[in-house]
Amino acid sequence: MLASFHLLATDLTVQLSGPVGTYSSIGAAVTAAAEGDVIYIVNRPDNLPWSENITVNKSLTFLSAVDNQKFWVEGKYTIERAENRKITFIGMKNTNTATDNISYNTTVIPVNRTQVTILGSELSGNIYLNVGGINLYLGNSTARGVEYCFGKIIGNDLKYLNCYTDNVPTTDVNLIIGNRIYNNVTSDHAFYHSNNSQYLYFSNNYCRTATTSFGYCSAYFSNFKSGSVTQKIINSSFEYEDYTGSYSGNVAALKIGGASTITLNVENCFMRGSNPPAGNGAVAVNVSGTILPVFSYNVYYSYSTTNNTVLSTALQNTTCNSCDVNTSDGSNVAGFPINSGNPLNDYLDLDLSRNDVGCYGGSYSMANFFPFSSASSVVNYMTSPRTVPLGNTVDVKVTGFDK
Repeated sequence: MLASFHLLATDLTVQLSGPVGTYSSIGAAVTAAAEGDVIYIVNRPDNLPWSENITVNKSLTFLSAVDNQKFWVEGKYTIERAENRKITFIGMKNTNTATDNISYNTTVIPVNRTQVTILGSELSGNIYLNVGGINLYLGNSTARGVEYCFGKIIGNDLKYLNCYTDNVPTTDVNLIIGNRIYNNVTSDHAFYHSNNSQYLYFSNNYCRTATTSFGYCSAYFSNFKSGSVTQKIINSSFEYEDYTGSYSGNVAALKIGGASTITLNVENCFMRGSNPPAGNGAVAVNVSGTILPVFSYNVYYSYSTTNNTVLSTALQNTTCNSCDVNTSDGSNVAGFPINSGNPLNDYLDLDLSRNDVGCYGGSYSMANFFPFSSASSVVNYMTSPRTVPLGNTVDVKVTGFDK
């Protein structure tokens, strides 16, 4: 369970042919539950999933009744938004591939967001929460695709991820950290960001696309929130796989556009196009619009941009035609540069050596998240100071859960 608890919550158990007091379906348990209750689900003894479409219209937590085992369902879970509603799924295995696994209805958008938390789960379909009034926390989970507006996306294995503009602008920061996003299923970007309502912190992600369709990128940042907060794309790897069509800046490992007045730093990243931009292939970098990011300590292959000073060698950007992270997990391979990122202490690797460029560098290294832990208790995210002056105290905050 999460570290926060509902006072006076009741535990309900779903069990096929179970004893008196249990429920014969998840839907029946949801109907009987009160706000804040916890629903424990026992997998069916006939080795079939619980096949139900469920509307969640109150604050509830869904858990497996057996430690270290996912509860197996096959259906669409529809979220009804409401003021301060909290809906949590821990250890869901949803094998429904025909539709969105988790979606929303058209209820009134709440002022105080509905919190949807999905941890340690395995979803064959999509999470479609591209709507105002929802704060999504997705961690240590797999899914086909995720579309959302606001929240934390940390340590997941996805096919694609889209972050859209929220209807309520705030000064919050969308955290996207430690995700592996490998799009080999749709004609789309692996990652797409058009949110201009919250700031962005994008760190230690591996974005790779294998689509042969024209006009897509491994990662496309089309818009940002305007303001004085420095936004970062840091220690991430972007790779375009085997695109051999006509060259265009619209086919890129990393594309940045928009017209916002922002400060955007792109640091310690690896960007690889599929071929040199000489008539064919995907380029490493394309910058369009009026945004002029500051690129520093990046490594690239097949470079192109609308501004030829973007990847200035004066800011320690380097080219590497022999570098390749063409693996499904984004791991560094022979020939990839190490210890070539920002040398400041704030960027040190887990072993306290100089920052490695790419998604395995820095303290938020993808090694923190992959492979997924098989243990019962999992720490998904921790915040702490990068440096601590001698004699000062350390404030550490941890988000974890039991499976």
